Formats: sequence, structure tokens, C-alpha cells
Amino acid sequence: MVSKEENLNPNFLEYTVENFVHFIFEKNISERQLIQKIRSIDASDEKLSKVLQNVGFAYARINEPLDNSTRVLLVIIPFGIINFFLNDGFFNAEEHRKLGYIRKVREYFKYSLYGLFFYALILITSLLFFS
Repeated sequence: MVSKEENLNPNFLEYTVENFVHFIFEKNISERQLIQKIRSIDASDEKLSKVLQNVGFAYARINEPLDNSTRVLLVIIPFGIINFFLNDGFFNAEEHRKLGYIRKVREYFKYSLYGLFFYALILITSLLFFS
């Protein structure tokens, strides 16, 4: 039987930032656990430093939020809802997901949903007010 510990033992020294992003997302591993695992590898300090830097970049990429102007634009024009049906637009959610911008993709759809609710609220309010 293979233990969970052995299952988390790929060749981290060869990983790029994108590889780390996908590994982190698939295994749902915390940054602290991953750093401990990498520090247990027998390699030069220079190589370990480079790998740990890639891990830091990967976690930064995963947790990078949308900028405020994009959030406002998505509330005003809910592209996420439109893109869900048309698979087209200014923000390619699938490409961002592949690159590891997990938080950006989640916020993209969240703020688009807020925009949809905003328009629904305006419609309901105008129907009630003008009826």
C-alpha cells in the first residue's frame, strides 16, 4: 500500500511555476506542507532556493485577485454570465484557469453574478415602481 507521503513525492527540482500551481490545486496542499516537503530533498541550497522561489510564485499566482477596475466593469457588464453561454469575451476564464489564476477566475464569475443580480434588481424595482 502506498502512503500519502509517498504519493506526494514527485521530482520538485524539475517543476516550473505552472507545475507547482497544478500540483497545489490537485493535491490541495498548504504552502507550509509543500515547503517542508521540498526542504527534505537532498539538493544544493541554490537549487532549493530556486524551487522555493517557484513555490512562492505559484501561491502568489493562485491567490492573485482581480483588479478593482475589472470588478466594477464586471458588475456593470456581467461578461462572466455572457461568456458562460458564448465562450467568448475580454477575459478568457479557461486560459486563466490553465495558467493557475484560480482566485481571478472565481472572482470573475462572482462579480459577473453580482452584475446579473444588479440588473435583475433594477428590473424588479422598475416594474414595481412603474406598475
